[in-house]
Amino acid sequence: MDKKRKRLLLWVGVSAVVLFGVGAATRFLFYNPSSLRAVRADVSPLQLGVGSGVTIATNPSGVAASVESLTSFVSSRTGITVSSEVSSRLQDLETRTLNGQLHRLTLSQLSNALSDSLHDRLGSVTDAQIEDWAYNSFRVLMDARNVSYWGPEVCLRKTGESVKDQPTFIQKAKDYRDASTAEALVYRASAPGIIAGRVQERFGELHAALSAWSASDLSPVQAYVLAYSFVSDDDLVYSVSQQVNMMQKLENRLFKAHGVPRSSAGRLPFGERGYLYCSPVDTFFDNDTVEKFLDRLEAFGQP
Repeated sequence: MDKKRKRLLLWVGVSAVVLFGVGAATRFLFYNPSSLRAVRADVSPLQLGVGSGVTIATNPSGVAASVESLTSFVSSRTGITVSSEVSSRLQDLETRTLNGQLHRLTLSQLSNALSDSLHDRLGSVTDAQIEDWAYNSFRVLMDARNVSYWGPEVCLRKTGESVKDQPTFIQKAKDYRDASTAEALVYRASAPGIIAGRVQERFGELHAALSAWSASDLSPVQAYVLAYSFVSDDDLVYSVSQQVNMMQKLENRLFKAHGVPRSSAGRLPFGERGYLYCSPVDTFFDNDTVEKFLDRLEAFGQP
């Protein structure tokens, strides 16, 4: 891989992190979702996860149950509490969309709403938060830090983007937040395209696997699902009980192979203390950011 490509991957990762707090834990090197595929060979992992967990309403009478299923799904996997304000707002937007008062959303509109909302949030991220991400959030396996070969890389996405060490990550993230270097400005400009690509990829998976996602456009609830997935890097597969089974297998593997203390009890798969995958969702999916995101969805939906 040439030097230019390596720099691009670093900044792609930093862009994703400082925009929506998504990142990969070193633990993910041990995370093997394919180990669960035998659970139901006849049903896709997405159907076992979000397909069963989140109902997409087809008429206004089903909206309340749809939003309730969404809030339960998000909470059970990450611990995120969807506020009553956000829940009510989602119900209103979904109902108005089904009634034809608002247009359904394009992927481009969703991506733009995400990008703009995240740059708004970026402005108030503190140095202390960035440093905490470098030493904790994106190096989640706290108990394994004494394993001799545990490297210093800050892993930003479970797809492999990483920064070589914490000091480098901290400086690059601060530069990005402050738009203080020419390089940071270039990658701030590229961030909307990065977000759009990741949203498109996840939507393509949902579109192919689930009939409720067969349309080429989105309802507000579906837009929220994609935003949540981007924030948490929850790939939306498998039920919580199946995810817990994966956590236990991982815990046993780490304990037997490396003597890592058992620490999955009471943990959720994703979120701030996610055992399978950790990211600072409380920072980048807080109530204020989500409200601004919904504001932008409503504006895009206007006739």
